[in-house]
Amino acid sequence: MMMVVVVVVVVMVMMMTMMMMMMMVVVQTLLFSATLHDPIIQQLSQTIQRFPTWVDLKGKDAVPETVHHVLVRVNPKKVR
Repeated sequence: MMMVVVVVVVVMVMMMTMMMMMMMVVVQTLLFSATLHDPIIQQLSQTIQRFPTWVDLKGKDAVPETVHHVLVRVNPKKVR
């Protein structure tokens, strides 16, 4: 009797794990910025991405001082 209960519990855990894996949505977010080294961009990346990877082709000195950042939030329900 004990063996049957253990098998049933193991099967239930496996089924729940499979269901959870099927429900998980995998999203890949790419962030491109001409001002990669600005703290605002780095903070944004840490906020919206999981395990961000930085690809910097020109280095920190390539960011002009005249560039300003603007963040525009868009409601996905209102996008046409």
